[in-house]
Amino acid sequence: MPTNTSSFAATPAESGGESSDMKPRKRTGLPGWIDTTRDLTSTICNRLRCDRVLVGIIVPQRPRCDELIVCTGFSPGGVQVWLESGFRSDSVLRHALRTGAAAGTAGESQWVGPEIPAEIPVACFSLPEGFPDRRHWLVTASRPSGPFTDIDLHALSLIARQWIAQFNRPREEGLCRLLVGNNDRILHADPAGEAWLSAAQVDIKPLMSELRDVVQQRWPKFADDELHDAVFNLAGRCVWIRFERRRALPVDAAEQWYLELRPVEEGDLTPVGVIEDERIARAVGYIDDHYNDSPGLNIVADLVEISAFHFHRLFSKLVGTTPKQYVLQKQIHMAKWMLRTRRMPISAIASQTGFASHGHFTSTFRRMQNLSPTEYREKSED
Repeated sequence: MPTNTSSFAATPAESGGESSDMKPRKRTGLPGWIDTTRDLTSTICNRLRCDRVLVGIIVPQRPRCDELIVCTGFSPGGVQVWLESGFRSDSVLRHALRTGAAAGTAGESQWVGPEIPAEIPVACFSLPEGFPDRRHWLVTASRPSGPFTDIDLHALSLIARQWIAQFNRPREEGLCRLLVGNNDRILHADPAGEAWLSAAQVDIKPLMSELRDVVQQRWPKFADDELHDAVFNLAGRCVWIRFERRRALPVDAAEQWYLELRPVEEGDLTPVGVIEDERIARAVGYIDDHYNDSPGLNIVADLVEISAFHFHRLFSKLVGTTPKQYVLQKQIHMAKWMLRTRRMPISAIASQTGFASHGHFTSTFRRMQNLSPTEYREKSED
């Protein structure tokens, strides 16, 4: 009997339609650490009355532009010159590298230019992090007037240390956070994650090569600051990777990748790398981005310009599971993650993962996990 391919949605979409393009959509309510950079910048500006903030994790002896995480208000050209100089003339920063924090003027730190007069106050915070690279977390800020006091430097230190601690001590068990530079070198990893990478002998270069190939296939118009995810086999484990490419300066050499790696429970998601057919690859990317819309098979097939019947057959062959099962795997996986990490009502999790009702979510979850959502949440808290 022919397979019914009219729809593979886990629940009927009640919103009355879906976007007909392949534009990715940001996930809502599920921020990563990199999203907190906006909070850091805002906090520094509000607390210390600053209008320029720069944040990076750098090797002071040979700084590179992909080591910058935030660059707000400063001239990109001026920042590049400053990096290329190796801070040789920046007495404020060099003092901060020795003592942890320092204050001075733009003239002393060589932030001299049409937009930053020499008398503008500048503050710098530095925290050593990492061996053997001997990197330093660096936060530099300036404000229109009024010298930075010791109280200001203390506040800057507290704000920066709290933000850095969020990276180095993830509250989520099993999470590994990585910052990867444009030449695939690890700029920083949280200590527990770095220990796992070392013990598993993970080579970051093949991982980044596969990730870039997957991105090129699934999201041909991939742009900076887009959040996506994929599941790979890594060091003998199934690993779910959420990733975002960013750059603090508008140059190719400033490319930086933020990665979150999490182990995947057996049977949760199907690892899918590079796919033979790019149309199916784009379909996988679309489903991964829009799983919470429960997209119908006809919609996805139309987007990649394949007949629904041929799409169903080809997807099942190349991905290793049917489109319907892939959507369900994705929805349940995301629901389990939310149950473990978010104190959200189960009805809200049901809605955010694409189920039409609390009841349908609960029955589907129990059928696939042999536990109710409440039981799963309680078990994960033990």
